[in-house]
Amino acid sequence: MNGTDCKPRIIECSRCGCEWNVSSQAHIPETGYICPHCTSRERENNAFQEDKHMANRSLLHRSKIEDFKSWLQEDGWQIEQPKGIYEVVRATKGTRKPLIVYTRDNKGNEHITVQDRDVPVVRAYIRDRRREARAKANGIQKVTKEEMLKIIDTREPLGKFYRIEGKTIIAVDNSTGDAWTEEFKDFEIFLLWITTQLTVEDAVEKTRRRNKHAKCVSIRN
Repeated sequence: MNGTDCKPRIIECSRCGCEWNVSSQAHIPETGYICPHCTSRERENNAFQEDKHMANRSLLHRSKIEDFKSWLQEDGWQIEQPKGIYEVVRATKGTRKPLIVYTRDNKGNEHITVQDRDVPVVRAYIRDRRREARAKANGIQKVTKEEMLKIIDTREPLGKFYRIEGKTIIAVDNSTGDAWTEEFKDFEIFLLWITTQLTVEDAVEKTRRRNKHAKCVSIRN
């Protein structure tokens, strides 16, 4: 052994306090020895913390990727080239950190993953698409700013229209050729106004009473 003492020595783990036989040649850092069990637990914890920052994969379906990208662009996001084999969408907006959509295995699984910080964006996309479907079911057409200005100016075509500007819903009821125009912050009030003969004030009050009643029913149940 060339005169080198290779006998094991007993060292206490600085994390769990258990004693371990360690080679006399092993380097022990100033912060103390960490046993294999604690090292393994630390790796598992790091992996868990990494997973915690990933949202539920079932939130966004793979078939919605292109539609989601279109919605992002409508909302002012810039679509960028994905990086690596696991990114399927990368987008930036202002000073925000990039929004990134991942697939963990790149094997075509139906659902894909986003980070926790991007979950509200995906939920906003899902909410807006559901609202669009409800509006369409009621014969209300979503239009661009230019199209809406033309409808207001020419009173054509007849129908009911809306567009989204930030958090504001701008509605035009041109079903009678009068191009009645209102702005809303609440989708339910907008939908009630444009599908009935109610004034904005009446639509606000009816929605308020409806929501209050729903809360009371929920409490009783």
